[in-house]
Order: sequence, then C-alpha cells, then structure tokens
Amino acid sequence: ALGTNSIAAGNMLKAGANRAASGENAFRVNVQEADIIIGPISVMIPNSFMGELTPAMADYLSLSKAKKILLPLGKNLGLVGTNNLPLPHLMDEAIKLVRETLDESKINRIAEVEKSV
Repeated sequence: ALGTNSIAAGNMLKAGANRAASGENAFRVNVQEADIIIGPISVMIPNSFMGELTPAMADYLSLSKAKKILLPLGKNLGLVGTNNLPLPHLMDEAIKLVRETLDESKINRIAEVEKSV
C-alpha cells in the first residue's frame, strides 16, 4: 500500500495491508511494479491532498502501466456521468473491477502458456 504520508500508510496497515510505504520515492519505485492502482481520482492531480501529492508523484502514477481503478472522490472535482454513490458502494464497484482484472490476467496467462506448448 502507498500513502502520501506515514499516517496514511499506517492506516492502510491497520486496515489489513501487508506492507506500506509513503513518500515520493516510494511512489516512484512501487507504481512501476504495480498491476492495479486503486484510489480517488485526485491521485492523478498534481498538488492534490493539500499539496501532499507532488507533481512527480502524479506523473509516476499516470505513467504507470498498472490498471488504474479511480474513485470519483476529490475536493472541488465534479465528474460528469458518475453517480453520487456512497463510499461503500464505490468500493464494491472497485472490488468488482479488481476481480474482473484479475480474471482477465489469469486468462491471458493461460493463453500464453498454451501458445508456448
């Protein structure tokens, strides 16, 4: 889990993450290895989170090849075409997308193995 600060990273550990890190370099290193990134859409916006998310961090996230599952949450952001669902419902949708992504990944790996045989 990645947080913009150590308190956020600590809260992710309390919520069940196996490992957590925070800061710009942690973003740079870890988003290169990630398969899926989940967070509010504001993680893609430089200087969001009251300036905690640096422009470099937003760049690292946007340039990552990971699938991005973004929640329509953020101060002073209005997204057209989204419903104002409560956070638990948004998380249910995010989990559904993660499961679909993992299923697609599994299918693709099986196809690659079959091609190589």
